[in-house]
Formats: sequence, structure tokens, C-alpha cells
Amino acid sequence: MKKATTVKKTHRRKLKVSGLVFVTFMFTFVAFLVSSIVLKSLNVSLDIARQDYEYQIASVRQSNELLQLEVRDLSNYDRVMGKLDSGMYVNDNVVFTVNE
Repeated sequence: MKKATTVKKTHRRKLKVSGLVFVTFMFTFVAFLVSSIVLKSLNVSLDIARQDYEYQIASVRQSNELLQLEVRDLSNYDRVMGKLDSGMYVNDNVVFTVNE
């Protein structure tokens, strides 16, 4: 009878170990699925934010280009000289040259 009792305990212990392995596997599998879903949704939200930033950068660049064209147009020498009144004149003694 002692052998039968020890066999039952060993059989029970095997069930516990296999149950523990099964629970560990299921927990790992569920954690993998959850982390995969979370990471994919995070990746999508980051991609949307990146696209928004690229759109903002493109609009600022376009605005800068338009402003540069306007500055070039407004700083045209002929335009500036045309705005001078008859009492105004160019004083070449005040011109400084800066070398880089």
C-alpha cells in the first residue's frame, strides 16, 4: 500500500507542475497579445503625430518662402530709391563695408 500512496502523490505533483507550466504559458501568451496591441496602437498614434508635425513644418516653410520673396521685393534698390522724396539724397559717406 505504501507504493500506491507514493505513486498518487507523484502523479498529483506532475499535475501541479503541468498546471503551473500551462498557467505560465497562458499568462505569457496573454501578455504578448496585450503588449502587441498596445505597441501597435502607440505606433499608429506616433505616426499620426509625425504626419501632423510634417504638415506644420511644410506650412511654416511655405510661409517663410513667401516672406523671403516679399522682403526681396520690398528691399529692391529701385523701389527704395523711387520712394525717396526730392529733398532726400543718398549719403555715401555713411556706407560701411563688413568683411566676413
